Amino acid sequence: MSEHGARRGLSRPVRLVTCLATAVLLGSVAFAGTAFADDDSDPRDRSSHSRSSDDSSDSPKPARGSRSAKPDENLPSNIVKGTPCTDDAIACVSLGAQKAWLFKDGVISYGPVPVSTGGPGKQTPVGDHVVQWKHKDHTTSEFKTPQGRPAPMPFAVFFAEGGVAFHEGTLNRRSAGCVRLARKDAQFFYNFLQLGDKVEVRG
Repeated sequence: MSEHGARRGLSRPVRLVTCLATAVLLGSVAFAGTAFADDDSDPRDRSSHSRSSDDSSDSPKPARGSRSAKPDENLPSNIVKGTPCTDDAIACVSLGAQKAWLFKDGVISYGPVPVSTGGPGKQTPVGDHVVQWKHKDHTTSEFKTPQGRPAPMPFAVFFAEGGVAFHEGTLNRRSAGCVRLARKDAQFFYNFLQLGDKVEVRG
């Protein structure tokens, strides 16, 4: 083989190595350029990427609309045990349980007793109320007896707007918003409650 041929034979690997080195060098520059471009990007983009990576972590997350806090954390600390009302109340009504209580000095004095409260469209108003007035032999012309006379509301204790009261009445059906009680319970509520006493109605 001639000297010229030997040089040509040696030049192929050299050229190959040179090409590979150039490709590696260009790849490194491209990678570095990409890295610099990420570093120079808007910080808001990086923070959104961070949130995305956080979202893909294995840490448990609450379901949409759920609360991570304890469900009773917002309840007042002075709830009377066994009732939904606070010890500030004198009378307590649970619409869900259809029960009522009377409190004295922050503890249950009477009850629970069964009640009948308002039905759909005529719900007993939830909230904090006060005893406004009382009438032992009250009647209402809003409702009539089968004989056409005003309906009786014995031992009525009015505590909310619209004529809402505790009073004696049937427990077999929903009321028009009042809290109906059996006769002995209505009488006890009437004698126990005084004007200005706080009445709490809870769902």
